[in-house]
Parts: sequence; structure tokens; C-alpha cells
Amino acid sequence: MSGLDKATFKTMVEQIVEGFEAEEFKASLASASAAGDPMAIATLAMGVQSRVFATHGLDVATGSAAFKAAGRQFAMEPDIGPLLARMKAALG
Repeated sequence: MSGLDKATFKTMVEQIVEGFEAEEFKASLASASAAGDPMAIATLAMGVQSRVFATHGLDVATGSAAFKAAGRQFAMEPDIGPLLARMKAALG
């Protein structure tokens, strides 16, 4: 069990996807990718995720662990799987 219920996890994934698909994020990601800077890419992604985690009362460490556990738990759900794929695709 992840500690996150399905509805909360789905909302968090939707919010992260929204952040990853924002024009400003995409421009910053393109610049970091063009520069070949994996640390900048990771920092950009974690910035979006940490804001979402904070919105749900989670810090980065516990939020990351709970989010990953929920991802394993709910990834095969028909309403979650496509969102996770979209989240991954947004990072290129």
C-alpha cells in the first residue's frame, strides 16, 4: 500500500502533467536537453513534482516515495496508465 489513495494519486499525476506540459517548462526542458545537462533536466522535473507534493502536504522525500509506491500500485488502472505515459512522454 502506498499511503496515497487512487483519487489523490490521480490528481497529483494530472497536476504534474500540467506542469510538464506548460510552455515555460517545455522551453526550459528543451534548453537543458540541448545543452546535454541531465542535472538541469532532473532539477526542472523535481521542481514541478515538489510543488505538487507540497500542495498535498508531502515533502520531497516522503512525497517521492509515496508517489512511486502509488505508481506501482495504480499504473495498470485504465484511468491512471495513460496519465503516467503522458507524464513520461512530456519529459521526452
